[in-house]
Amino acid sequence: AHYKAAIAAGKHVFAEKPLAVDSAGIRSVLETAAMAKQKNLASLVGFCWRYNTGMVPAFNKIKDGAIGDVISAQTTYHTSTLSRRPRQPKWSDLEFQMRNWWHFTWISGDHIVEQAIHSVDRLAWAMNDKMPARVNCLGGRAARSGPEHGDVFDHFAAIYEYDDGRRTFHTCRQIDGCPSDNTDYIFGSNGSAVINGWVPTYEIKHRDNTIAWKGEGKPEDASTMYQNEHDELFKSIRTGK
Repeated sequence: AHYKAAIAAGKHVFAEKPLAVDSAGIRSVLETAAMAKQKNLASLVGFCWRYNTGMVPAFNKIKDGAIGDVISAQTTYHTSTLSRRPRQPKWSDLEFQMRNWWHFTWISGDHIVEQAIHSVDRLAWAMNDKMPARVNCLGGRAARSGPEHGDVFDHFAAIYEYDDGRRTFHTCRQIDGCPSDNTDYIFGSNGSAVINGWVPTYEIKHRDNTIAWKGEGKPEDASTMYQNEHDELFKSIRTGK
């Protein structure tokens, strides 16, 4: 609703995720994005990894055929439980949920929309932004307990199916005491790629798993990308493109 109002008022927009928490909201966002394009207004979503100076060369190598034709990809966002804010006596039900918003589906949209969407975006990036024809999902709630945990799940898995027969995979988890992983594994006809912006790791491998190319990312790239995305937005506004 905020995005729609801003574009209707002729304003440029930086929109952070989650853009919406349900399918009706996403359809509204897509309609507003089309309106923004008609008005030549800038819209940029906070998919910040596309502006990470270490990661961009790695995905460009993949796009240029460094691993051959992309056959499949697997992205992960396995992390610990997000912080919780215990209820205070003076808080209403609404304030309690707002202060723990990432634990309630009606405000956050749950784990994939609120956090792991970055990994889903990189999966799309690996597939040259070709959208899947369908998705088969599973998820559940195995370890969350207590009122601060609301009603969100703590693990998901998604299988994306494309109209050309390819499949890609995404898994995410927010459970304490388990191994963490936030890596993209991309498989091609001539090799594979391992991408992790936090370490950082940017590796292109031959079919025999030997290294063909290594990127030169730096840990600070994971913080400067936030400025980079805004620089791109400002540039598009100034150039009228």
